[in-house]
Amino acid sequence: MKRQTRERPLRQSGDSKKMAAAADWAEHHGLEIYRTTDYCYQIEGYNFWPDKGTIQTESKKRCDERSLSGLAAILKKPLLDEAFKMPAPDEISFDLGPRRASV
Repeated sequence: MKRQTRERPLRQSGDSKKMAAAADWAEHHGLEIYRTTDYCYQIEGYNFWPDKGTIQTESKKRCDERSLSGLAAILKKPLLDEAFKMPAPDEISFDLGPRRASV
């Protein structure tokens, strides 16, 4: 069996958008991440195949959750678009203080 190393480059030319998004997300949150194969990252002890959406624990148990949003839920970290999402205009309220009677 081929031994895996943490010296593999995190990003490679030809990576899919899902691979790049997973690496960006993990780095943004300061999570431990390294690449185990061309298609798999290990993030905080979970093996994650972004293109397939499969998540597996180090003990080789496959998780029911799938995709980057599933991994985000497991690790209790927001997705990048959720972390920077602006509230909709109807979700914003302003307290203008007490109303003055009009003259």
